[in-house]
Amino acid sequence: MKISDENVKKEVSQLAAKCFQALGAKGFGRIDIKIDDQGNPHFLEANLIPGLGLGYFYRCYQLNTGLNHRDLILEITRKTLKLKNKEQNKIFPRMINRMNNEIQTKISNPVIEKKAA
Repeated sequence: MKISDENVKKEVSQLAAKCFQALGAKGFGRIDIKIDDQGNPHFLEANLIPGLGLGYFYRCYQLNTGLNHRDLILEITRKTLKLKNKEQNKIFPRMINRMNNEIQTKISNPVIEKKAA
């Protein structure tokens, strides 16, 4: 579901982040929230291993960010590498910098894939 009201979006995002942290989750996941008749958001459930296909997780991401599936995967990869870097006392800084540079280049210069007829 797309959230167009920025105040509601902020409130839902904050609740989702608090739930994610309370569960001790890392990386990425899906937090399902329902808004009651009075406009109050409530935590429903968490899926900490959502599928990365073109299903529900991606559709929600795309509706609320406007980014495509490839960007979703690149964002998860970049954030995961940054998290791993922090956890492992910067063992892989050159690899992460190279990966971030490659991601930024690909985002700035997207390759348009042609589908077979």
